[in-house]
Amino acid sequence: MVLWVIGTAIQNNPQAQDVVSLMESKRGAGAEHGYQYLSYDPLPGLIGKLTPGSSSTPELRAKAVYTLSGLLKHNGPAVKELDRPDIEGWIRLREGLQGKSQIK
Repeated sequence: MVLWVIGTAIQNNPQAQDVVSLMESKRGAGAEHGYQYLSYDPLPGLIGKLTPGSSSTPELRAKAVYTLSGLLKHNGPAVKELDRPDIEGWIRLREGLQGKSQIK
């Protein structure tokens, strides 16, 4: 349910989606921007929910995709975060949508 609530809260909400505080917090600033969702670095956790496995049901993967959709919609900087090599966002998203995991 938490993923559904977060996805609904950030959907079409640029202030909640704001990535500025994340980028500035990596440089040591950002407190003045508040607590936008992306500043908590949620992508590794969301992407992890997409990987089919014993703890990842189809329903959980669907809610993670919903939350990702709300975060990424009209948010270029957040989309760019999926390119991070440490989370392999695009690969894991594709695999989650296909229902299989090829990463070992």
